[in-house]
Order: sequence, then C-alpha cells, then structure tokens
Amino acid sequence: MSVWSYRRWCLLLLVGCLPAMAQEFRAEVTGIVRDSLGGLVPKASIEATNLATNEASHVVTNDSGYYALPMLPIGTYRVTATLAGFKKAVRES
Repeated sequence: MSVWSYRRWCLLLLVGCLPAMAQEFRAEVTGIVRDSLGGLVPKASIEATNLATNEASHVVTNDSGYYALPMLPIGTYRVTATLAGFKKAVRES
C-alpha cells in the first residue's frame, strides 16, 4: 500500500468517527437558595417546570442550600422554591 493510500484511509476513518462525538442537547438548572438576609436555606423543595411541556422535576436543597437538576430537555423553565415558614419564590427563564 502506498503512503498516499494509507493517509487517505486514515483520513476516511477519522472523518467517519466524527459523528460519534456529537454533543448531548440537555440543560441543567443549578442554584443556591438564600433567605432575605443572605443565609443559606437547606431542605428547601425545588421544582423546575418546563413551560412548553408542563413536565416537572423535583429536588431538595442540601445543607448548603445548593440544588442541581441535571439532564433536563432544553427549554424555558419556571423554578419554584418552597419551605415551611418562608415565602414561595418563583423565577422563570
């Protein structure tokens, strides 16, 4: 096999593998829940609702007030945080 044939086959193999490295089209919603004085709010219930499909995902904040909702379909979401004794917070984006 000539050098040019070898290089041509290598190039074809490389180009053929490119579609296998496609990106995932998903979203992630993350945040930290704080009270009006800036204190962290653990154990708050978080709900992210896709406005186009009305599909909801739920999670609870950790001890640092942090939450993460990974692998969500791309879209516009309404995120609601609730905890007894606190006013409900709602954000859309």
